[in-house]
Amino acid sequence: MRYLFFVLTLFILTNCSTFKNRNKLNEAKIYEALKTLETRLVNQDLTLNKEVADSLYRRSLFFDSIHPKSKHKEEVLTLAAKSADGLDRNQENIQIIDSLLHYFPKSKNAPIYLYNKGKIYEEKMGDTTKAIEVYTIIINRFPEHELAKNLIHYLRFLNQSHQEQLDSLH
Repeated sequence: MRYLFFVLTLFILTNCSTFKNRNKLNEAKIYEALKTLETRLVNQDLTLNKEVADSLYRRSLFFDSIHPKSKHKEEVLTLAAKSADGLDRNQENIQIIDSLLHYFPKSKNAPIYLYNKGKIYEEKMGDTTKAIEVYTIIINRFPEHELAKNLIHYLRFLNQSHQEQLDSLH
């Protein structure tokens, strides 16, 4: 009986190890396919290839769902956000950016993620109030970042009346 238990345990451990190795190989192949797809995202005339963007968006999210602890998670979610942006999937893009900020709050790219979120609110959704909230978060959380320094001046501009804005441009 002990012998049978030993053999079964050895069999299970061997199969688990093989599965993990196969899963890592699969992860690497899918990641490389995503990177290859990214190279086809922009057409020669510098327009977005919508089919590729849609495929990259869906495949990036799928990758994240089957490999949630991947070492490539930040980059893959960034690909999904980039694709969502090009497809004008604004609400989905904000959700992806929120995931990036949740999983990678200390990333060197965190201020850029927040800035992109603010720009979505401001330019694509027309919600200046939300954009100002996001820009203010950048200024408070990353005061030494170049974006924060520029946003201080930009917020002054945004808070001016339309006439004041026109006057300041001359």
